[in-house]
Amino acid sequence: MAPSIAIALDAVEGADPKWKDYFVAGSVLSGEVHISCNEPVDCQAVRCVIGWHTEGRGDRDEGTAWSKTLHTGPLNGQHTFPFEAVLPIDGPISYSGHYVNIVWTVTSVIELAWKKDPQAEVRFFVLPAPYLESSQ
Repeated sequence: MAPSIAIALDAVEGADPKWKDYFVAGSVLSGEVHISCNEPVDCQAVRCVIGWHTEGRGDRDEGTAWSKTLHTGPLNGQHTFPFEAVLPIDGPISYSGHYVNIVWTVTSVIELAWKKDPQAEVRFFVLPAPYLESSQ
């Protein structure tokens, strides 16, 4: 049986629970990748990627804000791999329009030899950083 994989994002401390999937550009996004294996798995790597892509009309555009290998080597049983990254201040913010959407995701993949790679994806929203006036 193939291993299962899930991603849990940490809520922003002090935030209202209804805003749990919203983060500000330039802030820290953290969470955990949970993996469950019923039998030993020959894992090449567990990777985690934070990025964005467009959906809608026209060509697809995409970018990677952060990528990291969380684990290499065999897996067996239950595993939790924490991750933490700063969202780019100059990246696109989330957008939902008539012709195009900008979607942010955390994707994690278990890379296996000669088998389909199990993966999980969680969508979240990136809000613009507050405008800060420079003191003169």
